[in-house]
Formats: sequence, C-alpha cells, structure tokens
Amino acid sequence: MKSAKVVLLLMLLAGCGSTNGTSGSLGTKPTPSLGARPATKKELPWLTVPGGRMKTTLFYGPWQCRQAFMNGCQVECGSAGYPLMGCIWLADLKFDWEGRLLLPPVPVEGGSRYGIYHCCCKFHTLTKAENDAARQTWKNAMKSFRKKLE
Repeated sequence: MKSAKVVLLLMLLAGCGSTNGTSGSLGTKPTPSLGARPATKKELPWLTVPGGRMKTTLFYGPWQCRQAFMNGCQVECGSAGYPLMGCIWLADLKFDWEGRLLLPPVPVEGGSRYGIYHCCCKFHTLTKAENDAARQTWKNAMKSFRKKLE
C-alpha cells in the first residue's frame, strides 16, 4: 500500500504544471524497454456508485513512452525551443464500470484508460550569475510563503 501512495505522489509531482495523458486508449498496453522490470499492478476493490459499480486498476512502471506520447513530447519541447531528451510513462489508470440501464433494463459495461507521462526537455545550462539569481528568487518566494502561513 505504501508503494501505491508513493506512485500517486510521484504522478502528481511529475506533472510540473503540464497536463499530459490520453483517455480512451483502450486496448493499448505500455511497452517496457529492454531489461526493464515488468509493470506493477494494483487493483482496488469494486465500489458501489450510482447506477452500478466501479473498479480502478493502477499500473505503474516506469515504462518507455509509446510513439504517440513521444510525438507529443517532441511538440511540447520544440514549441518551447528545447530539444527532446526523452519521455517516461509513469502510470496507467484503468477504470471499469458495470451497471444496468433503466429503459430497457439491460446490463452494460464500460471503462477508460488514462496514461500519465512526463516529457524530459534539454534546458540550456545557466551561468553562475543566472543560477544565483534564480536561486535567490526561489529563496525569496519560500520566505514570503512561510510568512503567509504564520
């Protein structure tokens, strides 16, 4: 259970303000790179929801990104003026739903899949003066934030 919490925390932190991912990619599976350990699968129990029940499954790796995600990363890094270093697929969330329609009363099933990945762009190296200025800006922001909490 602890590893699932760590993965969820990593997924939130790795987003870095970008919303990467796809929904509706049923039938696609992540392709692990050679020598990579296989994906870890964590299934949550079925939950009763209005109209039926739902189950969430979390697959986490890391895996090598598939080509569609690599293309998206190429565009993201290129639009910012940086070359692409790589892409890492962090997790795959799968949602399954089972329920029953009211009219006509027939059983139905559905689901979705959402891949979370992170683009790694090669940023230019800062000079010592640029690095010191950025670090000072960060320190000032931390001090200001902490004062607001007091």
